[in-house]
Amino acid sequence: MKVKRSLNIRINRIAPALSLLVLLVPAVVITNPGLSGAQIRTYHESVAAHLSGFPYRLGSWAGVDVALPTEENAVEPNIVVSRRYSRIGGSGAVNLGLIHCKDVRDMHAHRPQRAFQAGGWSRYETLTVPVSIEGRRAEMEVFRFRRMDRQGIEEFRTVASIFVLPEQGVITHLGELNQVESVSMRTTLLGVAQVRLEFDGRPGLQEVSELATEFMGLFPEGTIQGIVDLSELDQPPTPEEDGREADQP
Repeated sequence: MKVKRSLNIRINRIAPALSLLVLLVPAVVITNPGLSGAQIRTYHESVAAHLSGFPYRLGSWAGVDVALPTEENAVEPNIVVSRRYSRIGGSGAVNLGLIHCKDVRDMHAHRPQRAFQAGGWSRYETLTVPVSIEGRRAEMEVFRFRRMDRQGIEEFRTVASIFVLPEQGVITHLGELNQVESVSMRTTLLGVAQVRLEFDGRPGLQEVSELATEFMGLFPEGTIQGIVDLSELDQPPTPEEDGREADQP
């Protein structure tokens, strides 16, 4: 039958990614098998509260709010911090995007290559750079974009991004996000955050690495860990918290 054949094809496609992710992130699936809808909502609310007070002043950088690209407005995130920070008394600026979605699948609209290409930018290079985030080594994926402005002058933009998942922590590549979707609906519904840094022009990779490390090093303590940590949700919910009435004696 066609339906059975289609199902088999889908399972065969998912299986390799599923096997890989089970090896990489067993904690997400195994250590929290019983999170309720109420607990998931509590986690989403805590992340929104955690990021809503993100400061406009980071060391010698001062920020102002800027709008996300119009193309990203189709999917409303749980919380967005979108600012352009400029170095006080010096040169240089960086656009910061802190975006958290309640559902992993909603992050597709905010992936750099999708958001920027929808805005007329062409991606011509994809690389990675080493960075330090809250004392840990990681890699950010770097995208190079270019487009012609109305005067026919070519302009360039460099975008570095990482994703942050509860318990799993930082992931670099967008393919890893696809694998997460294939593992567990519960994992998908916990959501994902993106940290995105946009630089004007074509800074060198070493400069991107150093600027990203410097800039993220100025984040308030625990910015990333506050997204990763689920320890407060470890206690099983009461029937009332889970949306069910308690058994009557």
